[in-house]
Amino acid sequence: MLGVPPAERSDIPGTWESVFTTISIMGGAIVAAKLTQSPPDVLLRPNVGIFRTLDFYQATAILRVGDAIKADVKNRLVALIEGRV
Repeated sequence: MLGVPPAERSDIPGTWESVFTTISIMGGAIVAAKLTQSPPDVLLRPNVGIFRTLDFYQATAILRVGDAIKADVKNRLVALIEGRV
């Protein structure tokens, strides 16, 4: 799913966060259905579950999370280009 908070989180989200989270859940369901019908060659899924929908002020930290998957993305792209996938 897209940005689902960890289960141990105990604070209650505000109204806007609830609306955005609802839209995110619906979007996640649409993406899941599309992935089933037509999977992409490469799918990027950084671990952003610790962030909430309105955590715009944490952009640097969110971008840093992407660093963890850089090597995997590079390897998958090279394999795809070389026809090994």
